[in-house]
Amino acid sequence: MNHLKITLFIALVLCALPPAGYAQVRGTGMGNLVTVISDGPFDAGRNPALLALQPSDSAIAAYLRYRSMEDTDTDYKASLTIDVGEPSTVNAGGVAAYSKKLGGAVLGFAIGEMGEDLFSLRETKTTYFSTFEEKEKEKIFEANPSLALALALPLDNGASIGFQLIVTGGYKHTDKTKDYWNGAVKIATLDTRKKEESLSARAGFGYSIRKNNTQAGFLLRSGDVTLRHQSLDYDHKDLDSGYYPSGEDRTPYKVYYTKAPQFAIGGYHRLSPLIGIALEALYTLPNTTYNRERDTSTSVNIAPTNDSITPFSRNYTITTDASMQFKGGVEFNVREGLAFTFGTGYDYRESSQESETTGHVSIRSKMEILYATLGAHYSLNQATGVSVLVSGGRVKMDAKLEQESLYSADIESTVLIIDAGVAVITRY
Repeated sequence: MNHLKITLFIALVLCALPPAGYAQVRGTGMGNLVTVISDGPFDAGRNPALLALQPSDSAIAAYLRYRSMEDTDTDYKASLTIDVGEPSTVNAGGVAAYSKKLGGAVLGFAIGEMGEDLFSLRETKTTYFSTFEEKEKEKIFEANPSLALALALPLDNGASIGFQLIVTGGYKHTDKTKDYWNGAVKIATLDTRKKEESLSARAGFGYSIRKNNTQAGFLLRSGDVTLRHQSLDYDHKDLDSGYYPSGEDRTPYKVYYTKAPQFAIGGYHRLSPLIGIALEALYTLPNTTYNRERDTSTSVNIAPTNDSITPFSRNYTITTDASMQFKGGVEFNVREGLAFTFGTGYDYRESSQESETTGHVSIRSKMEILYATLGAHYSLNQATGVSVLVSGGRVKMDAKLEQESLYSADIESTVLIIDAGVAVITRY
């Protein structure tokens, strides 16, 4: 919570500074809008048509974000007794962006997080109570840096169009250690190391029109085409028999269609010199994709019988239902160069997973996301602006998992999140 207090203190200090110009990040502070209200060079990763609103020849921007709080509450109702500890998480992100006029057009670049966390580290501890007591420790590191290339072309009567290409490199490394106990005696240990590398790409087309105090825009994205590869290494120690097998397993690179096309439309209207409001809706089409997950099957026995361990691939069919997301926000222009924004958003999704291999696994999940954003925006001068952004939300997930007649579970999880960030834009 100390990081959140520092961020709020900075926002209060900005209120005491003298007024200036208008290089500010407001769309993100009004509920994470993507179709209306220019955020300067950051528009390369939002609605690229908004880049055409740039008043100067060039602009550069940077944004840093840190997760100040993440609290998880999970309830399991399962045929197997499970004890899950509170996870430890570290999450951070940021974006660097640049835009430049080329004749009548505007070219934009952005690198950093765009829809996915830039960096995250998560550690969990879980205990399973069955024939043996299984104590599992898992550490997951993920990185998802993206590069956005965008071009905006102004049209007549305050309108513009924009084109973008966003490429994301994904890296996920999972270290898992599972200790098997027979009473007070540890009889086996299994160490697994999973690595997933991917490269995704999606294209976007945007439109924006502004007349007097009103602005409208839409953004169409193609969905994600992903090239993905997985690997698995394992070491097993059968402590009571002295049998120590190890091995590795790999999958070839394969192309998947991992995210469905999206269409977003939004509008903004300035009610008075002091107040402006914005609303936005985003529709995601249904999608079916596939995933091959590498794992190991382990059978632990008491000596003199050796344990057995077998690497395998579980092929999943993943179906995501169509979904709607709604966003909106209000801006208050306290005085020239100083503004505050508030926004909120709601997202509901349903999906299912079905494995196609031995040990059939079925998962049906529902996810509800409710969040709010708060921003303080101050212009240091006519060219440079600073924005302090705070966002908080609740993610609620209900899932039902079944593995043939062996195992079933109902999982209810609620995650509370607070993020704090600072953005700077300079035009020249």
